[in-house]
Amino acid sequence: MGSLRNAIAALFLVLSLSYTVLQCLAGFGAVVPIGATFDLRSGAVISVQPGSVAATAGIRIGDRADFSRGGWQLHLSLDRFRLTTGQHFALPLIRDGVPLQVALVAPRAKPPADAVTHFVSALIALLYAGLGLVLYILRRNTSSLVFLGYACCAMSSDNLVFLWLAPPAWMPFAMLVATVFTTITSFALLYFSFVFANQSQRVQSIRRYVLYPAVMAFFALYYIHFYGLTVWDAPNTYAVYSTLEWIIFAAAAVVVSIRVDRDAGVSTRLRWIAFGVWISVLIQGAYFIEQNVTATGHPQEGATPIILLTLWFKPAFFCFGYALMRTRIVDVRLVGARALVYGLLTAFPIGLFSAVEWFFARELADARLATFVEFGVAILFGVWLQALHKRIDRFVEQILFSARHHAFRRLRHAIHALSSVDRSETAISMLSIEPADALHLGSAAVFVERDGVFERCSSIDWDGCTTQLQLDDPLVLFARSQHKAIRLNDVAPSASKAPQGDAKPELAIPITAHHRTIAVALFGRHSNGEHLDADEEELLTELSHAAGAALERLQSVERVRELEAENALLTKGVRIS
Repeated sequence: MGSLRNAIAALFLVLSLSYTVLQCLAGFGAVVPIGATFDLRSGAVISVQPGSVAATAGIRIGDRADFSRGGWQLHLSLDRFRLTTGQHFALPLIRDGVPLQVALVAPRAKPPADAVTHFVSALIALLYAGLGLVLYILRRNTSSLVFLGYACCAMSSDNLVFLWLAPPAWMPFAMLVATVFTTITSFALLYFSFVFANQSQRVQSIRRYVLYPAVMAFFALYYIHFYGLTVWDAPNTYAVYSTLEWIIFAAAAVVVSIRVDRDAGVSTRLRWIAFGVWISVLIQGAYFIEQNVTATGHPQEGATPIILLTLWFKPAFFCFGYALMRTRIVDVRLVGARALVYGLLTAFPIGLFSAVEWFFARELADARLATFVEFGVAILFGVWLQALHKRIDRFVEQILFSARHHAFRRLRHAIHALSSVDRSETAISMLSIEPADALHLGSAAVFVERDGVFERCSSIDWDGCTTQLQLDDPLVLFARSQHKAIRLNDVAPSASKAPQGDAKPELAIPITAHHRTIAVALFGRHSNGEHLDADEEELLTELSHAAGAALERLQSVERVRELEAENALLTKGVRIS
């Protein structure tokens, strides 16, 4: 599965890089349009741009492409292909009923008037692809792969660039690539709107009966419209495609918005997703209207403001990326702060090396000694930085993230306090109440094993949910069988009634005593929608181990007291006899 995922990711990157290269070639003037407008079905020349390749070759208004000699693929190439610098292309025409061959020759490369537009498009495409690749490298899962596809194909409204260099025989394949390019963005937008943002149990049904069929319909309608405009005498399916896609996009925005309005405790990330999807829907609607009213799906020379806005501005992309980074991968604020601190520290040895280089060059002129000193400085700095690693992390948390620092300190106090508790109820209560309050969790619960079932003994925000879990319930099964913390999103779902949305349990930690799992602690994500990170998981595991040790100690103490009581009774009985 991992190899297939990486292969798909590589394919996405190839698409993005191909798009970037083509835009750069166009910016340098190495890809030139022929400058003639054809009727895509009859092949008749409608207009010829003065000074263009077509005008230089002698093409006139009223000429007609000869499909009998050029083949049916020539239908698909008219108005779509371009020439590279120095390329020769023989275009079969019919003029006044007489067949002739016109030689089209691209002139020497010269940047066009809209060169800046091409370069900006290439730069933005690289930016999107780079952000998608970073998220995919941080955590390789389905969500990050879909986001990478969205990032690499974000310039989908300019997908006709893949038709520029395709000869007539390859035009059907180039159109297939262009269709895939734009379909991926549709799939990603619907995937995150219906699946990522909505945590209800209807997600699987929506994915199966709405998402996949809708995307396949988008793909078919868009690919057919290439032929409907040219080879086939069929109505334009582009209007149907754009209308259907816009309706589905609007439905996705409505789904997210309904949950935002219905769920009072919904996280900020979902509001940002709703905002991003709605803005994208409005921009996409304006683009579809312009394409259908003014161009009816035909490629256009030059970019209108609506096309540029649709091409360059992708608010849903950034909202999805922010939510994905914050809730599925890592807290970007913490990483950024650490990177800033380490960057400032790195500037210190660079300045020191420069000072050493200047001193030996100006004063001593001894290159060997300078190299030796620089080598020593590098070693000392490495040792010093290694020693400062934990202090830097502690400094970042304490100064820049004081709430997180105080929460961790509070839980560490709880871990130490568990070694002194005198009642089992106190230990169980501390395992649920303390983390939920300190880390602002959406939910927390402790289920204790009694007579073959796990009973809920202490909980936060589990009102109206199940009070008992069977031994084979996924909420407790995987944690107690593997004897370690389990991310519940990675295992089979439970049929038991549990909190949903941001309060849904996502981490299960077994609590052991005498090498036996006596309880399982369940923790939800943060109340603001952020998932528990690795440091928090480690701290909660340590807290659970401390609770297990406290319960084991209390059981031993209780057993000793029972034995002492039995021994006292036996001793009393012997004395009486």
